[in-house]
Amino acid sequence: FLCILWLKIVVFGHLFYYNKICRKIGILRENFREGFWPLGGNMKVGIYARVSTHDQHTLPMQIEAMKKYASQTSRLTPKMVDEAKRLITALGLPVVEAPSEGEAQAAYMVKNGDAWAEVSQDFDWLLFGVPRLVRNLSLSERRKLPGKLGYQIVKPEIFTLSENLARLKITQDQLITIGILVGTDFNIGGVHGIGPKKALKLVIKHGENFDAVFEEAGWDDVLDWQEIFKTIKHIPTTDKYNLTWNAVNEDAVIKLLCDDHEFATERVQNSLKRLHENQDKHKQKGLGEFF
Repeated sequence: FLCILWLKIVVFGHLFYYNKICRKIGILRENFREGFWPLGGNMKVGIYARVSTHDQHTLPMQIEAMKKYASQTSRLTPKMVDEAKRLITALGLPVVEAPSEGEAQAAYMVKNGDAWAEVSQDFDWLLFGVPRLVRNLSLSERRKLPGKLGYQIVKPEIFTLSENLARLKITQDQLITIGILVGTDFNIGGVHGIGPKKALKLVIKHGENFDAVFEEAGWDDVLDWQEIFKTIKHIPTTDKYNLTWNAVNEDAVIKLLCDDHEFATERVQNSLKRLHENQDKHKQKGLGEFF
């Protein structure tokens, strides 16, 4: 119960704070809800097989460790997802229901011209063909160092897909192949011993002959690489979305956060007051103002 309560506080607190700040400075932001996992149960088999084949001697310890940490986690319930959507809507922001991967849906919307770019630290978005990717778009202009207590100053970066494909002299299909070799969300870890540089050399050497690429790379995953390739290239997206930004519904926000989940009423009201005061003062910022 305490774990679920903590997760609710983290989820709603993050949604409220981050979306409030975005509204305050004038950034028009969409929120995505992901749908089904494209590879279904096969993905779990693939991950388990990859873990078990790397080190048979430590497998029992790995399983015990997984059980230990799994018991300390909880998952989002349908009710929590519904309440998160209610909070986002009350803040006047649109919610897009992705039929599968939120990243792929966002890439589709950028390609359609309904959004200018995707914002993420994850390069996997480029595999879905997003024309522009923005990294390090941080309100604090800093990022936590992995595995350390410190932070580093970061500046926003823009990656244009077409320019990078032209510079590397590869196609989108070859980029997807490089991603699979190095590792994606659908084949975590990729091929042992294959990094970005070696993967690039392989696709340049063999061109569009991907069977030869994976044969030389030593592909031994439980999943067929073609299945992963097709999943990435033809992942489901939808045209059923409405990008409309509305005024903040303060009563709905207070009811959900304070009445239903016991957030401090005064703090929420003060935050909404500051947001309301700034809405008429700020127009939407261009990305140029962050650079």
